[in-house]
Amino acid sequence: MTTIHTSTFALPDLGKAAPAAARRALAMLQSISHSCLHMTLPDGRKLRFGNEHGPHAAIELHNWQLFGATLRSGDIGFAESFIGGAGTRRI
Repeated sequence: MTTIHTSTFALPDLGKAAPAAARRALAMLQSISHSCLHMTLPDGRKLRFGNEHGPHAAIELHNWQLFGATLRSGDIGFAESFIGGAGTRRI
């Protein structure tokens, strides 16, 4: 599968496949500039935010609920959704 490298100009068209909260959160992640986040979406698409010259993190999402929980409740919402099985960390 191809990895889509995002920038402030090139977030892939997610259409109706992703909930509004996911589209909004992914747009916000485009501002990452001092690190790199590799993300696998529930539909299998792979995205990369940021640059390769800083710290790296990777996450694989199993469903879209993590985005809504994060936008509603911040880091606590992210953590509760992640622990609840919405995603896994990749090394």
